[in-house]
Amino acid sequence: GVKNTILNVKMIRKSIPDAYCIQIIRDPRDVFLSLKKLWAWKTCVSPYYFGKFWAKSVAGISALAEKVKYREIRYEDLITKPQKEIEKICDFVGVNFDPAMLKFYERVTEEKFFLQYLKKDFVATNFNKWQKNLKLNEVNLVVSAAAPTMATFNYLGSDLNCKINIWQKSRETVKIGIYKFLNYFSLQFVWLTSLKIDYFFGCCGLALKKYYPPLYWFLKRWVFK
Repeated sequence: GVKNTILNVKMIRKSIPDAYCIQIIRDPRDVFLSLKKLWAWKTCVSPYYFGKFWAKSVAGISALAEKVKYREIRYEDLITKPQKEIEKICDFVGVNFDPAMLKFYERVTEEKFFLQYLKKDFVATNFNKWQKNLKLNEVNLVVSAAAPTMATFNYLGSDLNCKINIWQKSRETVKIGIYKFLNYFSLQFVWLTSLKIDYFFGCCGLALKKYYPPLYWFLKRWVFK
């Protein structure tokens, strides 16, 4: 499998022509709501530019259909009709469906943060949460940026085709600029801090090796192996 597929589309098309690509597409308003919980600079996140990113990502991965075996699945269909959708996936990749596939969460034994949701069954109600948890302005901004692609996957009603004016777009551009600026310097700070920590422990290691060789080799052999 290849993670971060949108960043690897060209590589997949050129290097893995016999690949199977399954794109799971979710309502961008729900995706935005989920990601908001993870972002550090929430007030600087732009719903408008997120909508553009979502639409570009979906279109970019869809382009793989020209070169590889490709199938699209709606997230909402997967969680509400899991057996039907998984049977389609099995047919697509040429394997037999096994009811145990629906019990995937019973086989997850590792205690890792990014695996926590794999320990749960499909949550059939985990969609349209944006209706209660996003502000109307946020919804309109996402929709205005991604409307054509959203309509393709039946995520839009006729009353939700929103547009923004030049002032709103300018504000969103400033917000995404601030967000990138803050993220860049946060990453620089983490990188520099990690360098200082590495340097500190490196100096400690050299001092131990010079003045207390037995302790140095004990730690190297049994603690930091």
